[in-house]
Amino acid sequence: MIKTIGLALLTCLGFSVAAQTDTKHISFSGNHFAMTIPADADSMTAAAIQVKYHKTPDGKTNYYASADMSFSVVLNIVTENIKEEDMVKHKTELLAQVTAKYKLEENEVRKVNNHSLIVIAFYSDVPDGRVLNKRFFAVANGKLIMVSFNATEAELEKRKPQIEQSINSVLIK
Repeated sequence: MIKTIGLALLTCLGFSVAAQTDTKHISFSGNHFAMTIPADADSMTAAAIQVKYHKTPDGKTNYYASADMSFSVVLNIVTENIKEEDMVKHKTELLAQVTAKYKLEENEVRKVNNHSLIVIAFYSDVPDGRVLNKRFFAVANGKLIMVSFNATEAELEKRKPQIEQSINSVLIK
């Protein structure tokens, strides 16, 4: 019985270590904001950013995507000179553009490593199907940062736990 429990614990520990090695650390906003993302999400080229987002890289936004671009993570600064408590206080106004167009599947203020994050999720339709858009907002060094995760329906089962792991890894300095 003790051997069985010990084996089960070692197996769980092994899965935990394996899951952790499937991520990589990234930092943003002068290293005041850090998190992990899935290891298969690599920095996007300017051409890939133009194709997927119809934007030219501006040096203020970081773009990551899987090789087939079915999953992506985008970090950008929304505004400056804001405090965390003001972000939470003005949550409704902050989300107004999204809620005007999409039905929110998730909408919460979550504490992660002693900081408040506003976390939302919604689906959008694209020519090839539906996409889960999960976003969170955080304040680091007086800057409002938005992190957007996008996953196609085919990727949802695989990506939802990875997205949660990324959100829960956020460190603000």
